[in-house]
Amino acid sequence: MTPVQKQHWLSGCRGNRHDKADNWETRRMTQQDQAEEGTGTTATRRGWRDRADRWRRGAVMTLSTLKRRWRLALGVAGGVVAVMLILGLWWSQEPGLRDITEIAEDRAGDHDPVSGLYTAVALEQTMDALLNKPGGYLRNSRLPPAVMLDNMPNWELGVVWHAREWAELLRRYMTRADLQATEDADLVIVEPQFFFDTNNWLLPSTDSEYRRGLSHLTQYIERLQAGNAEFHVRSEDLSLWLKRVEERLETQHEALMMSVAKRAYDPAPFLGLEPPDSSTPRLQVDDVLYQTRGYSWALMHSLQGVREDFRPVFADPEAAQAQFDLALLELSALQRPLWSPWVLNGSGQGLWANHSLVAAAHLGRARLALAELRAQLEG
Repeated sequence: MTPVQKQHWLSGCRGNRHDKADNWETRRMTQQDQAEEGTGTTATRRGWRDRADRWRRGAVMTLSTLKRRWRLALGVAGGVVAVMLILGLWWSQEPGLRDITEIAEDRAGDHDPVSGLYTAVALEQTMDALLNKPGGYLRNSRLPPAVMLDNMPNWELGVVWHAREWAELLRRYMTRADLQATEDADLVIVEPQFFFDTNNWLLPSTDSEYRRGLSHLTQYIERLQAGNAEFHVRSEDLSLWLKRVEERLETQHEALMMSVAKRAYDPAPFLGLEPPDSSTPRLQVDDVLYQTRGYSWALMHSLQGVREDFRPVFADPEAAQAQFDLALLELSALQRPLWSPWVLNGSGQGLWANHSLVAAAHLGRARLALAELRAQLEG
């Protein structure tokens, strides 16, 4: 190889080394750019993945929170329903019978009870029990659970019916020597207060008006025992009261019997008989029954008082006592608690009981006993 050729060969080798170095640098830069580009894509993907994870975690937390809130809401609602149910059952319990004789004698203290004290105390205790029983007076309520109750408001209506009868008779007849005599100042207030609308909730409420009447009745009783008020024991006044009671019992008796009017009769076709057309609507059967129970409960208190105050007007006190006892016995049977969750209205001869017919049977016998009492007075 000549010197010139050797020189050219060395120059070519050096050029090849430079070219290889340039290519290596180019590849390195390219790989670095690609790595940097890949790093950016990965970071972007990681960012979206983090956002998705956060959204999923937030959604899970939201669902969990909603579940907890729903459980809390259902628990509170269940608790409220349970409280309402317990209160409704408690407030639906009818008050027990009070011993009028014992209460009147305690009121008299060391003195003998004056004429009329037993009768007036009977009315007072009736209204006191009506207003101060568990739940108070419920017929005019517009709030739960009282607004959802049905039996107790009808029971209260029956009690009010009886109290109104006594309030009128006391003011107009039994506390006046004659119809021209001056009426008692307290009883003049008692009668209209007891005749106030039974359903008024506010401004004024029914129970506040009844309480005002009860307060004036108590004042009359205190004046009566002190000798500053009148009460006249007369057979004609007692006969008038018994007549009104009989009329009410007869009305309730017919309504109770009409609960099965069409089903109780099945005459043979050849007899050509038709059952009564009228009957108590099914949804009013329980209303009639509880109105009767309320009225008869109040009547039992009055009979206790009348039995003591009007004993002298009977020609045969022992026979009168027997009729009083019979009426009280039948009315006591009518007050037995109903263990069925609703008022049964069977056909009378079928598989199911009929509470209305049972009540009508006891009420009918009590009415006959009172009719006998009135016959003794008028005979």
